Amino acid sequence: MSPSPATPVQHTARRGGRDPRSVELNPRGHGSFGALSSDGVNIYTVRASPASCTCLGWQHYGHCCHVTAAQQARTCLWCDHVGADVAGLPSPVGPQR
Repeated sequence: MSPSPATPVQHTARRGGRDPRSVELNPRGHGSFGALSSDGVNIYTVRASPASCTCLGWQHYGHCCHVTAAQQARTCLWCDHVGADVAGLPSPVGPQR
């Protein structure tokens, strides 16, 4: 017997969001960033703390890859690139080695 259309179905597949390391951030004044959207056209205003973003994901769900990227952002000491993809820098949390 097949389930009727009214039978709730649990979906186990997690919707994948954009990897925060792929978000291009442009530092602005006063702790905010400009974040390039995935379509490469729109630029959102993002703040890491208090967390906020002008994208639809933030407005609908209260979280987005842009805020995550801004919260994880580090500055490359070699080229001054800012982003969540900068590796090898000490984390502000956790033990320092």
